[in-house]
Amino acid sequence: MNYLVKLELGGHMAEGLLKITIPAEESSDVSSESLIAAGTSLEGVIESKQSFTLMGTLKGRISTTNMVTVAKEGILNGEVACGFLDLIGTCDARAQVDSKATLQSGAKLNGDLTCHVLQVESGASIQGHVRTQKYR
Repeated sequence: MNYLVKLELGGHMAEGLLKITIPAEESSDVSSESLIAAGTSLEGVIESKQSFTLMGTLKGRISTTNMVTVAKEGILNGEVACGFLDLIGTCDARAQVDSKATLQSGAKLNGDLTCHVLQVESGASIQGHVRTQKYR
């Protein structure tokens, strides 16, 4: 798939078309993980079967059947659809989590969250609606 992206690395901006192809693994190994590093800003859509750790900034949508981790310095603006969400940083987004969402101490969720299981640690904040659903 082709995406128009804006990329900032070390204070330098680049804009253009980016083709992202993440091959589906034949096994269900969830140990593969992608990382958006601190200091990196991306705008666009990411779809994968891999887990993701966001240490930088993503404006757009991320979709995976596995885990999305927004690290302490990470910022997600837009939408997230994932199997599991581990929020430590800031999420200004609508979140659809197929299983468990964990908001650790210091996490900030500004948006609506739908999940099956929600764990909120002391010191986390939520501004928005939370909906829990039964497993199907």
